[in-house]
Amino acid sequence: MFPLTQALARSAVQFSQAPAMLGEEETWHLHGKRVAQRAAILAARGFSRGDRLAIIGRNSAEQARVIHACYWGGFLPVPINWRLSAREIAEQLADCAPTLIVTDEAFEDLLPADLKRKHVLWRALTDDAAGVIDAVDANADDPALLIYTGGTTGRAKGVVLSHGNIVANAFQVGAHMRFTGQSRYLHVAPMFHSADLLGTAVTILGGAHAFLPEFSPKAFVEAVDRHRITHTMLPPTAIRFLLESEDTPQHGTLKVLIYGSSAMDAASIVAACDRFEDVSLLQGYGLTETSPLLTILGAEAHQRILSGQDVLAGSAGRALAGVELKLVDGEVLARGPNIACAYWNRPEETAQSFQDGWFRTGDLGRIDDAGYLYLLGRSKDMIVTGGENVYAIEVERVLAMHPAIREAAVIGLPDPTWGETVAAVIVAGEQPVDTDEIVQHCRAHLGGFKVPRRIILRDDLPRSALGKVLKHVLKKDVEGTA
Repeated sequence: MFPLTQALARSAVQFSQAPAMLGEEETWHLHGKRVAQRAAILAARGFSRGDRLAIIGRNSAEQARVIHACYWGGFLPVPINWRLSAREIAEQLADCAPTLIVTDEAFEDLLPADLKRKHVLWRALTDDAAGVIDAVDANADDPALLIYTGGTTGRAKGVVLSHGNIVANAFQVGAHMRFTGQSRYLHVAPMFHSADLLGTAVTILGGAHAFLPEFSPKAFVEAVDRHRITHTMLPPTAIRFLLESEDTPQHGTLKVLIYGSSAMDAASIVAACDRFEDVSLLQGYGLTETSPLLTILGAEAHQRILSGQDVLAGSAGRALAGVELKLVDGEVLARGPNIACAYWNRPEETAQSFQDGWFRTGDLGRIDDAGYLYLLGRSKDMIVTGGENVYAIEVERVLAMHPAIREAAVIGLPDPTWGETVAAVIVAGEQPVDTDEIVQHCRAHLGGFKVPRRIILRDDLPRSALGKVLKHVLKKDVEGTA
């Protein structure tokens, strides 16, 4: 597998006059020059190979240039989640110990006082008159990116992804996404999230990139039409917002839409296909540690869902080429060329999660005879009530079937008699929620011990940047108000 420096250099030469950054009048030749200039500016500021550059900013072509400049110079970019609290950001900055921090102007106040001396804005790394440096002689095993997990079960961990990890997944995913040199990819997933790496194959093939700073149905549709976007990735929550709006792309350029972070029910898949004509839907499952995908539920499987095979809507798909999956005590373990091998500064957690070449995902699942993976939730989400195991996702799927429920999350709460009790936190749709009716609905579809004993109504659920419910936050909130 080759390094990302080689991919950038090749695109700058072989696709020199093709567009690289849409809306920026930037060809791949010009992009390559600007990347080499920014790498030179960082080197002049004292950056050495392996030094970290923390980045706090909304999606933009400039952020892409700076990340690529880090690849070019052998530096380690560290995109930070700007939606975190100042305390959480300070923790991640202390953990990665950056040589420099570059931000949008809007995020200057997020930095702790003792790190402001390391802070610059984008323009400090921008100089069209600057010289350039040659790309470092990188290897596929060299670190390319330090990216923090979403922290869906607690404190985020830094994951070191190599050039080879990222490029391997680009090839694994690229065939399913049907990328070509004419692809135009819209970056909607925040660039501090590993899902943004889905655009890597576009860089390798000399396609073009566009960037959405923040999602709204109107902004998304306008960007798709303005840039003639062919491919993009959205979380199911964003797709739901689109379906609830009247905004629809007019030009019919969008061909492939991959969604991730959770599955969608069959009804939502049918509605999405009705709204986006001639668009192939895919679902991807993965983690920060897997660069980012392990499995894909492909276009053919979605066609089978449309023809009535609803059970496939609950699947995360099948393993990508080169990825091996196995179950150990119900937990999904994976290995392959796209999987990281270490956490940053966490030797004990590295030893726990990466064992004998296998990565422990922390997800519970089952695999059917055709190789389809069905996730049963995080191992920490399993509720033990009266000695019985209850998978939260199983209860959530039943709740999602009820027309009065817009969304639901199931958690376990301490119980002096049963150890834990099943609790459902519900966001109502347009109809009012009758809790007794919800209980009867669950009894019709679930064993008695799985039926929620507590039903809690909320206006919304706490979510990560990519739409995953933050159950540790929800549980703490519910316990605090009990």
